[in-house]
Amino acid sequence: MSDLRPVPEDWFWYTSMGERVGGTRLVAMKVPINENMTRPVKADERFTCSDVVTEAKRRNMEIGFVIDLSSSSYKYYHPDSFVEKGIKYQKLHVKGQTIPKTDVVASFINLVKTFISENLENDLVIAVHCLHGLNRSGYLICQYLIQENGLEPQRAIEIFNSARGHNMEREKYLESLLG
Repeated sequence: MSDLRPVPEDWFWYTSMGERVGGTRLVAMKVPINENMTRPVKADERFTCSDVVTEAKRRNMEIGFVIDLSSSSYKYYHPDSFVEKGIKYQKLHVKGQTIPKTDVVASFINLVKTFISENLENDLVIAVHCLHGLNRSGYLICQYLIQENGLEPQRAIEIFNSARGHNMEREKYLESLLG
């Protein structure tokens, strides 16, 4: 039985992975798509779990942890695709187009802080994604920059946008951060 499902059309508009976010171990990326789903996609447009590792290495990073903020349950790939590579994986269901609640923000920050404290002897990075690696990912990464690094909200947004290579698009996220 085939696992072929359409890749979201707007998924192609976004670069696969950004750069490391200013002085952190965080990098935003779009959701990788399971190899079975990418068969109808041209090879140079694919972004699979294996491509995540390859792209990170190309950018002089090594992925140690993936935080999946998508609201779907393994619609695009299975966590084993990372776990089998020795990469820690955590699903944090975050509904799209809504501001994450305080407990979700706290959970995200705790995941990041815990991973860093368990990996002081290395420089492994944390790849964060929702669908495009932009709005939910941007919001939570900016919250981390604001709450843990003491950045002003506008500066956190600028740093995230620059590292991701795309600007956060959803006004409600930006308004909440700047609020």
